[in-house]
Amino acid sequence: MKVYVTTMAIPFKSEIFMDVYGSRKAAEKALRAEFPHMRKTEDDPNCFLSDARGAMLLFIHEREVQ
Repeated sequence: MKVYVTTMAIPFKSEIFMDVYGSRKAAEKALRAEFPHMRKTEDDPNCFLSDARGAMLLFIHEREVQ
């Protein structure tokens, strides 16, 4: 079974766990609810910027659980 873990980080700092979701769509929706100006990064489809300034990096990690 796959789950999607959301994390956030200030650039060049450690990632901080946020939550776990059953689908990628649910994870993106939750991040967008908290960060309405979130933008995708060009080079990584699993990484987002919290706003135009790029104050925080947001990630969605796909993990396999049993």
